[in-house]
Amino acid sequence: MRKIILLIVFSIFLINSSWAALGDSSTSSAFQFVSITDNVTTHPRCRGVWVGTTQSIDLYDGYTWTLFQGATAGTVIPAQALGCRIDAGSAAPNTGDCVFLY
Repeated sequence: MRKIILLIVFSIFLINSSWAALGDSSTSSAFQFVSITDNVTTHPRCRGVWVGTTQSIDLYDGYTWTLFQGATAGTVIPAQALGCRIDAGSAAPNTGDCVFLY
């Protein structure tokens, strides 16, 4: 009887842990989308960046800007960024160019 109770408790723990991981994990799907239209670095950290127009974009990770040369439209860059700018400079993206996935 004791083994059965322990098995049930352990099973419930595993199920709850699995569901919690789905909701809070950075590997789960996005739940909010924001089109970035400025070049500031104060946006909340995203889970990924959807590229709307083929072009070179810079992503800010909290420390430095990194160039993604020739990013292809329709792709998702799996990077956690705080800011986005285009043309390897200080230009702000147009609506739909750089979409943060949260």
